[in-house]
Amino acid sequence: MVAVTTISVGGSVGGSAKKPPGGSKLASAIELLRRPVGATVPDIMEATGWRAHSVRGAMSGALKKKLGLTIVSEVVEGRGRVYRIQCAVAVGALASGEAVATGEAAAAATAPGEVAE
Repeated sequence: MVAVTTISVGGSVGGSAKKPPGGSKLASAIELLRRPVGATVPDIMEATGWRAHSVRGAMSGALKKKLGLTIVSEVVEGRGRVYRIQCAVAVGALASGEAVATGEAAAAATAPGEVAE
């Protein structure tokens, strides 16, 4: 007899995506990546205490594969490669043809302390 396990696209069994604990290092990395200006590998290293290979591994394994998040990157002059979690609002707006402010433009459009959606 062969046991078969079905795994959903999000990488979890049973259809519900796993969430990182609230005060975890992974939650800190997600918080940085959700900012409109994103985060660099050194930013995440400083916040979590991880090494560069651990940051890249967490983005690839935990965030992309297990949690099913979309990570986008761009090279920003003066900062280097910046990573962000692409939000569902931006994806929906792009699909409908609306203009979406990202990166530095989104940060400039929000008041200090606010988070752009």
